[in-house]
Amino acid sequence: MWRTLANAIRSKHDICLIVATSGIASLLLPSGRTAHSRFKIPVPTLDNSTCNITYLEDSADLLREEKLIIWDEAPMANKWCFKALDKTLKDLMSSYGNSDKVFGGKVVVFGGDFRQILSVIPRGIRSDVVHATINASYIWHSVEVLTLTKNIRLTSGPTEHDRAEIVEFSDWLLKIGEGKIGEPNDGQLRDYFSSNSVDRSKIHDRDMLDVLSPEFLSSLRTSGLPNHQIKLKVGTPIMLLRNIDQSEGLCNGTRLIVAKMDSHVLETHIMGGKKHGNIVYIPKMNMSPSQFPWPFKLSRRQFPIIVSYVMTINKSQGQSLDWVGLYIPRDVFTHGQIYVALSRVMTKKESKF
Repeated sequence: MWRTLANAIRSKHDICLIVATSGIASLLLPSGRTAHSRFKIPVPTLDNSTCNITYLEDSADLLREEKLIIWDEAPMANKWCFKALDKTLKDLMSSYGNSDKVFGGKVVVFGGDFRQILSVIPRGIRSDVVHATINASYIWHSVEVLTLTKNIRLTSGPTEHDRAEIVEFSDWLLKIGEGKIGEPNDGQLRDYFSSNSVDRSKIHDRDMLDVLSPEFLSSLRTSGLPNHQIKLKVGTPIMLLRNIDQSEGLCNGTRLIVAKMDSHVLETHIMGGKKHGNIVYIPKMNMSPSQFPWPFKLSRRQFPIIVSYVMTINKSQGQSLDWVGLYIPRDVFTHGQIYVALSRVMTKKESKF
């Protein structure tokens, strides 16, 4: 559907911008980009945030000229991201007299599934998650909402039995999403260590400076930051933790296989997607978490990867897989996780618990 809308607009030599909340989902879209990259949405996004786009730059001209914005996986984004874009477009379109219209009078199409995982709120409770979603935003009540239901119609390829099984699986999956059903290498091993540092000029507590030893910094772990020590060998499956080169399929969540190892670079092969099998090189990078639970900012130079024999349900959102094996030793803890895990495949027999 997104391709049809984009092609219809572009066939008239008009501009259509297609973005997605997650990097993996954006790779499936024609000329897709992440919303944060396209609109320069700040991280973290707050209620008073605006996009980092000035009135005279090329990005501003692009937004003034575009005819349609498509935003996929919109329920995964925090509502302040939409508010930031709304304020920016109103400012850019003020010279056209559209400063009082939602999104400056631009047509914006949101796509996504509220049965899937909603926006992630660090250290938040369920009410915080619900309050951060788009349907809790004033924008949601200012636009026309169109709900589309998928009807599977297969005319060729699978047998009659396969078609019936796919339709049955779709109905079963929708019931899970709506909460109506609840069912249960050979080679040399290498260790890569990071170098860690903090900005000591901004720390005024002498006792804290004494605590920030190399051993202590090496022991710190947090979401989105690679470990201090990474053990690798040829054939190890890994996952990227940063958006490096989206045009080459290298974004947060891309899975790779290690082919060769050097001290400062890894040769890898992409697993899955349009770029499957491509050879890419991953360098060491300086990284800092956008949100950190410590009273100081940690900078870590390491490969932006994590060993990934499996992936979390949250990371799998936006991907299509041939087979899924689910390991759930305890109850899932957030909205839509079972639904997301099972909707990566097309039939019930392609998933195992």
